[in-house]
Amino acid sequence: MLGESVHAVGLRDSRYGEIVLITNEGNRRKAAVYSTAGLNDCPEGHWRSLDAQRLARDLDVPEVRLDGPRFWAADELALYAAGQTMCFDGLDARLLGETFIPSSTNLPDDTVAYCDLVVGREAEWVISKGRPQSKLVSPCGEAYYMLAYSRAIDDSLSSGSLITLGNRLHLPEGWKYRVGSPGSDLVLRPVAGEAHILRDELGNTYMRTTVSAPAAGEPRRHENASAAAVNAAFGALSGR
Repeated sequence: MLGESVHAVGLRDSRYGEIVLITNEGNRRKAAVYSTAGLNDCPEGHWRSLDAQRLARDLDVPEVRLDGPRFWAADELALYAAGQTMCFDGLDARLLGETFIPSSTNLPDDTVAYCDLVVGREAEWVISKGRPQSKLVSPCGEAYYMLAYSRAIDDSLSSGSLITLGNRLHLPEGWKYRVGSPGSDLVLRPVAGEAHILRDELGNTYMRTTVSAPAAGEPRRHENASAAAVNAAFGALSGR
């Protein structure tokens, strides 16, 4: 059940993994995405020990996909409808959201690069003023901002290497990769609870969404009682 609010800061470069439970509903498949973000740093040994087929049997679902390790390219995250926390062979992960996917689409590692996928998500991300920002720009000018980079395909990828990442990507015709720094905090929000997610061929995740900068003095949504603990956890992960 979704409904818990979580607010986390100090995200950039902190490590997490996602566990995706896929079930069948009629002629569609539903993907429930669980994330270790805010709960632990997705330890390498523990993550590598997870067995997707065994988890699927134990959880009695048709399919489980493991997506990670991943690292945040955003600085702040607010979840307004997070769900329950489950323990997957000793690794805690929280339900972030659920979405229906076409029967021809596999998640996450077989997702077609540069293909827009709509995911239900009640959240907002912040890229802080003056911090590095990466984005893809479509031929019609739509911007997809990078939320996370992945080491599932290239384990040498780092935040520093994102500056020249565009030289490595085989972008579709008319697409561009751009880097920069925002002049004010960028607040990235899904539209009507739907986030348009896109990945490049290295598994890095981008989102097309509305972008805004809060007006002077405008408060962001308030943290709940658990926010202090979550912030402390992320602070520990990021060395702050």
